[in-house]
Amino acid sequence: MSSSPKNNKRTKAQKQAELIQQNQLVRQKLVRDSHELFARTYLGHYFTHPFAEFHTRLLAYTEDPDLRFLAGVAFRNSGKTTLVTVSYPMWSIVGKPQKKCVLIIGQTQKQARQYLTNIKDELTNNPLLVADLGPFEEQDEEWNSGAIVIKQYGAKIIALSREQSIRGLRHLQNRPDLIICDDVEDIESTRTQESRDANYEWFTSEVIPCGDEKTQYAFIGNLVNEDCILERLRAAIEESRIDGAYFRIPLLDEHGDPTWPERYPDKAAIEKLRRTVPNDSAWQREYMLNIVDDGTRLLRREQIQYYDQLPSGTPRLVVLGTDLAISDKLTADFTSLVAMVVYGYGKKRRIYVLPGVINAHMMLHEAIKKVVTKADLLKDRYRTVEVLIEDVGFQKAVYDELRQEGIRATQIPLRGMSKRERLELPASYVDMGQVLFPKVGAEVLVDQLVNFGYGGHDDLCDAFSIGVNHAVGKTRSNHIRMTTGDLRHINPPREFDEEEEEAKAAEAEDRQWEEREIYVEERAKERRKMGLPEKYWYVDFL
Repeated sequence: MSSSPKNNKRTKAQKQAELIQQNQLVRQKLVRDSHELFARTYLGHYFTHPFAEFHTRLLAYTEDPDLRFLAGVAFRNSGKTTLVTVSYPMWSIVGKPQKKCVLIIGQTQKQARQYLTNIKDELTNNPLLVADLGPFEEQDEEWNSGAIVIKQYGAKIIALSREQSIRGLRHLQNRPDLIICDDVEDIESTRTQESRDANYEWFTSEVIPCGDEKTQYAFIGNLVNEDCILERLRAAIEESRIDGAYFRIPLLDEHGDPTWPERYPDKAAIEKLRRTVPNDSAWQREYMLNIVDDGTRLLRREQIQYYDQLPSGTPRLVVLGTDLAISDKLTADFTSLVAMVVYGYGKKRRIYVLPGVINAHMMLHEAIKKVVTKADLLKDRYRTVEVLIEDVGFQKAVYDELRQEGIRATQIPLRGMSKRERLELPASYVDMGQVLFPKVGAEVLVDQLVNFGYGGHDDLCDAFSIGVNHAVGKTRSNHIRMTTGDLRHINPPREFDEEEEEAKAAEAEDRQWEEREIYVEERAKERRKMGLPEKYWYVDFL
């Protein structure tokens, strides 16, 4: 019986592993050509679990001779530091790249010494590495002075801190041809705009010129600020201002699945790890790779309140908050839609977020189609819906197109307010229990609200805030209490019965709506007789 292709593939992999293990000549050839095989073969003692897909992807970046800049971040204990600061320098010298002068930069001299200690330990105490690619002769005058000379390959590894001068560094005639920066920034060094500008100036005017036109750069670290060097490099790479690749590898992907399933196979393993982390800020920064600023957090999960079912009767208002993007690239913003219904006025107002929030990458024409579809569904159920569009940039054109489609759209001016400022009022209504969420169908929105300020996606927060702010403004109680009398005697104002006034207002609105509906139906019949397209029949609703 013939074996399946899957079994054949596995057998080939097993045979390759056996060949590498048993045949030194084959092993020497393969590990020189492949950084991944080099790391698997000689540094397996650093990894207690099999490599994940992202390890293979990261190592493939280091094998690309045309990749000028590599920048990125991965969760704590992902192995990125081992691969980039230990394996990469060694393989780049003994392997195919044949680098001659490798420079590693850390934030402190202690870090720099540790890089060299880790590499030196492998070059002297890793018997398989020494037997295959050594010997690596130790020279005390060099190996103990912030550098390791690998004489057999005519190469040198130098490790320095940020405070040390790197100008004019060479090994023989060679300028640094691989420069690695690891954790050169922290929270304190990125606290002010001036310090962040100084950090980037150091990288662009000191580090980059230290190499030449053939030098490759690798920059890894933590996302300590939205304006840190890593974020600036990401923007430069994504905007094609420099040639490079950027990677971001959180512990959990956007679907909540572990990115290293070989080590963390299920939610129980994740939760076990979570209990070892001292606080939520550390978890978000070190494992979820979100930029953390506790000062910007507006809501905590325990403040979120949920509803079991919607009230009976007709809501006062139905709105669809939107935040539209113009690209379906994975690095772009999401298009986000949040629908909500409003019952009551003033203090008795309750805003119910409807299940089925939308948060996805899509092109602009797809986003418009999604808005129209969502609005039609809401109109079928509630007779009317108001679609809210930000009065900025390209969204003005979206507003015009929605109106042409017969959608009741309203432009909402942002008035120069920041995301945080726009979310502050809605957050207060959530805290007071006036905004309620479904138990199922809005989990992503809740996650974004409680993690706002932590640097992840917040597009749903924008759609949510635009909806709540508009709903509050249109259902606010405006009561004037009148007094009577004259200058000698003023009678106290009549006691105000808020429930009675709201009931009257609701009754008046229902009458107005019924009259409006009759008028619109009559106008629709006239337009049908005139032969106008269906999208124009009910434009009076707009």
